[in-house]
Amino acid sequence: MVIAQLFMLEICVRLKKSDYLTNKKPFLEDPFSLSNFWSWDDFSSYLAFLGLFASTLLLLSGVFGMGSSFYWEVLGTIALATESILGVPQMINNQKTKSTKGLSLELIGSWLLGDVFKTVYFVAKGSPFQFLLCGTIQVVVDIIICVQIYHFKK
Repeated sequence: MVIAQLFMLEICVRLKKSDYLTNKKPFLEDPFSLSNFWSWDDFSSYLAFLGLFASTLLLLSGVFGMGSSFYWEVLGTIALATESILGVPQMINNQKTKSTKGLSLELIGSWLLGDVFKTVYFVAKGSPFQFLLCGTIQVVVDIIICVQIYHFKK
């Protein structure tokens, strides 16, 4: 799965590069620039960042993860929180542009349906609070995007 995602990322970078040149500095030339973050023009910058990120997580897990359930709880909560806000940039962009061009109600409806089932499953299984909270956030974001689709297509 990771390899497939890297192939897709490479294709996106190549297509973006052919559409326009943004002349963003590569990651290794300016690693602390937030204005360039995740919008580099070269695939090697993405690979360098992902390698550094994975190495950092591996190091932290080796140092703090041995026999510490707290570390794994925090790491899991960060992962859940990250997943729960995946739709937020789309929601913000829709609001800024007052448009949902390119989004279909079927796509976002399938997100909503999946997130509702996932959240109901978490409730039924008595999952920890983080799962319920993050599932609820996803459902709310999906509903807001569905409302935006309806509202902006008028």
